[in-house]
Amino acid sequence: MQSDLNSQTAHLDQLLTEIEEKKKLAERYQNLAEISQEKFEAFRLEMEETLRKEIIAQSDKGKRARQIASFLIWFFTLILGAALGTYFKDIVTWDRTFIN
Repeated sequence: MQSDLNSQTAHLDQLLTEIEEKKKLAERYQNLAEISQEKFEAFRLEMEETLRKEIIAQSDKGKRARQIASFLIWFFTLILGAALGTYFKDIVTWDRTFIN
């Protein structure tokens, strides 16, 4: 009987905790609902503008280095492709002699 009471007490404590959490959530939603649409719209616009500026600033940071690295990789690939195209027959012949 004591273990039954302890089990029920634990269950009731858990229910009380859940009720408190749901009460806090309901209060938060009530506060959000009380915010006027104009205030919310002004806040949303301000946040959008701030985020836009931050994203642009982050994308501009290191832009030149990325462009240079991209050009170097492109140039290396171009040279490597031209070299392989030019010496392809020689490479295949060398490979065949090496394997045999």
